[in-house]
Amino acid sequence: MKTSQLRGWCGLLLGLAVVTQLGCQNTETVEEKPAAKTPAPTGSIVYYPTGYRETSVLAVERVAPAEVTLGVPFEYKLLVTNLTKLSLGDVVISDVCAGHFKVDGSSPQAQALPDGVLRWNLGTFAPAETKTIIVRGSATSLDPVKNCVTASWDQRSCSTINVVQPALKLALTAPAEVIKCDPIPVQYVVTNSGTGVARNVVVSETLAQGLTSSSGASAVSVNVGDLGPGQSKTINETLKASATGKYTHNAVAAATGDLKANATAATAVKAPALTLTATDGGKLYVGRTQKIDFTVTNKGDGDARDTVLTYTAPAGVKVANTATGSSVVGTQYVWKLGTLKPGASSSGSVMIEPTAIGTYNSSVSASAYCADAKVATPVTLALGIPAVLLEVVDENDPIEVGGNEVYVITVTNQGSAVDQNIKITCTLEDTMQFVSATGATAGKADGKTVTFAALPSLAAKGVATWKVTVKALSAGDVRFSTKMTTDNLSRPVEETEATNFYK
Repeated sequence: MKTSQLRGWCGLLLGLAVVTQLGCQNTETVEEKPAAKTPAPTGSIVYYPTGYRETSVLAVERVAPAEVTLGVPFEYKLLVTNLTKLSLGDVVISDVCAGHFKVDGSSPQAQALPDGVLRWNLGTFAPAETKTIIVRGSATSLDPVKNCVTASWDQRSCSTINVVQPALKLALTAPAEVIKCDPIPVQYVVTNSGTGVARNVVVSETLAQGLTSSSGASAVSVNVGDLGPGQSKTINETLKASATGKYTHNAVAAATGDLKANATAATAVKAPALTLTATDGGKLYVGRTQKIDFTVTNKGDGDARDTVLTYTAPAGVKVANTATGSSVVGTQYVWKLGTLKPGASSSGSVMIEPTAIGTYNSSVSASAYCADAKVATPVTLALGIPAVLLEVVDENDPIEVGGNEVYVITVTNQGSAVDQNIKITCTLEDTMQFVSATGATAGKADGKTVTFAALPSLAAKGVATWKVTVKALSAGDVRFSTKMTTDNLSRPVEETEATNFYK
């Protein structure tokens, strides 16, 4: 058996928008002698629309067996290539098969049309892109299998204009609560969350009444400039509140193209308010101690930070002791109380001891961060009380009859107040004879009684002395009697000194 091949191409169709080329291949088999082996696959390329690669748009290469066996499945390929540097759209390949070829399938799946036409819509081809079609089937008769391929496409010159949509997002952060004296840190973060550049971005906030910026302005306005896609800008500002209350922040970010974004936050501005109470020292006698208590309370709605209680002692008053927790700074006693929450209280106390009669105004103060200081002045009235001591001693004991004995009379005010109108009266026994009387006031004798003129006053801790000289007349165990009266005494004080007169 003899084998020969006949290749022929037919059909050419040109259009303005669509170019179509038909390629036909006829394979004829003639029996001659048995072949030594199966012939290798054959291939052919057709260039559309001119037939020449240099001037064509598409190349379609058919790769198929040189011969096939009746009824035995086989496949052939169509390799479609874009020969240009431009994209091709709507590329359609059609293959017209003879009636004695049974199609089993193809990849990609073909659209089966009447008269044995298979059509593949391959869509768009990038420059130099190749796509492959595989057709599977079998011959149904001994007649040659004949296929004719057509191709069409849409060759376009396209340009692309990108469409972008920038978008703004604004975040506003502010503390929920501050003390009135504290600055209010506010942070604005504006972000371009869209595509394309946001032009001329401005972040602004008209401040609520009572708020000012770090420069003292009533508004914040920052020109951010341009923001690229995904780009953010952070703005930090410090505000100041002139009064307590709740302030709402309303910030706006705006850009060219009527782009806007809003953000809100709220800050409560609070303040401590101190009250101070202190007990008066009241009345006490000099030399005695008195307790003074004082309490500070936070009546405000904000924390009273660094709260301090201070007691200052006036001149003439000693501080005997204080409540736990105080420290001494000079003449001041200080309690560092830390933070007092709204409604909380803390106390201190001192024990004072006036050193002299008088009225003493102590000073107690309370202070805290961002709170008006408070001062209290407890009043202590220090009273004095006289306490006179009468002492009588003889300078010589015993004494011989005929000699003189001197009796020394001493009055000491051991108290803390002046005593007045101190009167001294002495009584002699019959064994004594008055000689003389001297001392703080003048004295005179009337028989056996010696009377001294009244001493108008004797200050606290003051001492007054009188002396009475007598002559011993006869031996015996004698007594020298002295009586004292003062305005402070409700009854006389009497003192007797014993002396032994001998012969």
